[in-house]
Amino acid sequence: MITQSVRAGAATAVAAMALGLTACVPSPPVAQEGDVTETEYRDAFDDYRSCMEDHGYALIGVEQNGVVIEWMYVEEATTTGVEEDCYEPFYPLDSAWQIQNEDTSVAARLYQQCLRRADIAPAETLAEMHEQLLAAGIDPSSCLPG
Repeated sequence: MITQSVRAGAATAVAAMALGLTACVPSPPVAQEGDVTETEYRDAFDDYRSCMEDHGYALIGVEQNGVVIEWMYVEEATTTGVEEDCYEPFYPLDSAWQIQNEDTSVAARLYQQCLRRADIAPAETLAEMHEQLLAAGIDPSSCLPG
């Protein structure tokens, strides 16, 4: 069985389910002190990937989605505890990077599409778009797949 990281967003979880893959439960965001640079994010991801590979679990379907990296791995990496151990050092940077870039996230793009379908010009930030949807009587979750 293949598990998809949903740490990269809700849309990836829906795609995983549509493909018959098992999705992980995302961890709550943790703020990193200061901004995380793209280089720090990518280097930390490379360390995570190397850790997984060193334990015999190559990441599958590694893709760039906007500025966030998405990936999958076999379920055994979770049941053996390897994925959690490898992800732990990457987690603060991954979370901080996603928070820093939430306005360009998959969810932000889906909110924009939903607002445009309702003939509403999308605001600049994810939080503002969320408020626009609520003000228009649109359930924000209806804009997301699944």
